[in-house]
Amino acid sequence: MQRAAASHSESKDLFIPSVSFGSGLPAFPEVGFTGNLPSIWDATVQSVVFSMPDFRNIQAAGMGLQAAQLSLKDAREQAAL
Repeated sequence: MQRAAASHSESKDLFIPSVSFGSGLPAFPEVGFTGNLPSIWDATVQSVVFSMPDFRNIQAAGMGLQAAQLSLKDAREQAAL
């Protein structure tokens, strides 16, 4: 069941956008051009565009998690009998 839950979690994380914040200020001041734009702070957002196959993959992982939960419930009931 833990494996199915991890698979479902990983497939859902695909659509969650990642946000990163940074600074153009160097940790150690240098003389000359460092290659970064001079800025006090910047932010970057990355996300995957919606696609139907990925959506179906998330649904399949959710159904796999549900099947694992029902299998565990059935095993517990069989042990109780």
